[in-house]
Amino acid sequence: MSFDIIAIGDTTTDIFLDIDENSKLCKVDKRTQELKFKFKSKIPVMGVHRVIGGGNAPNHVMGASRLGLKTAIYTVVGHDDVGDSFYHKIDKEGISNKYISYDSKNGTNLSTIIDYDEERTVLSYHADRKYKLPEFENTKWIYFSSISGNHDEFNEQLVNYIKNNSVKLAFNPGSRQMILGLVKLKKIFEVSDIVFVNKSEAERLVGEASSIKNLMKKFYNLGMKIAVITDGQKGSYSFDGTTFYKINIFKSKVLETTGCGDAYGSGFLSAIIKKKTIAEAMKWGSINASSVISKIGSQDGLLTKKQMESILSKHDYFQARIL
Repeated sequence: MSFDIIAIGDTTTDIFLDIDENSKLCKVDKRTQELKFKFKSKIPVMGVHRVIGGGNAPNHVMGASRLGLKTAIYTVVGHDDVGDSFYHKIDKEGISNKYISYDSKNGTNLSTIIDYDEERTVLSYHADRKYKLPEFENTKWIYFSSISGNHDEFNEQLVNYIKNNSVKLAFNPGSRQMILGLVKLKKIFEVSDIVFVNKSEAERLVGEASSIKNLMKKFYNLGMKIAVITDGQKGSYSFDGTTFYKINIFKSKVLETTGCGDAYGSGFLSAIIKKKTIAEAMKWGSINASSVISKIGSQDGLLTKKQMESILSKHDYFQARIL
């Protein structure tokens, strides 16, 4: 069997708590960017939503599968009921589960996501995993994102694999990978065809710049072939070394923003694999992201191929532009 994408990254169970914004027991201090709860109180929750198998890589590969690509995932889960549920869940989504590995010592990762005022605050538990690159079957692309565990050893395995095989790499560094710093991450950037980051992550890696074009140049010069920077409500940008692109957000009702970046990435990369241009890929990414933030959780809003094509045909005015 051959794949379009094999995703690599941690899997987690996401529990979303919808906090009552009218409660006097919690408030947001916008000056300090702090969400404050009344100490030693019972905070009312208006709704609970659970996603088994969340995380950057699962979100991405599920998005790609729904858009019609042949996909698999390499991830490490706990040897528990949640890990088993994820194994069966992705099989139902048409994603190969042959590369799932079980950790007999630690449970499946868990994130509790507090939804308040259309924003999220995440409490996350990530077990220290041991990743070892499997002997993959043929794949066109590898999508690599957040893992916790033996970063240096695994990163070296992955870089060597990309160098020695006809495989393209898309990289979206997670928070635990960002901690590694530029020197260690640059080795991955240099073998990447596409790298996805948000604006604050780009600035963290290369410093602030006088303009978005200069920021993209500095980031692109780390070695990737296509740099993609998302910037929340301001839209997103791409640079391939020759042309700068900008696209606005595809407007929708915002319920919750978890998985927005993953949805953008899966839409973008799926379009590229389907031989679309960068400008078209940005449309796919923006539309997919807008659908996800209109739902609770990171996966319910991921579009199918039919849904994506329908939206594209009805909104042909929505285009990326050259900066």
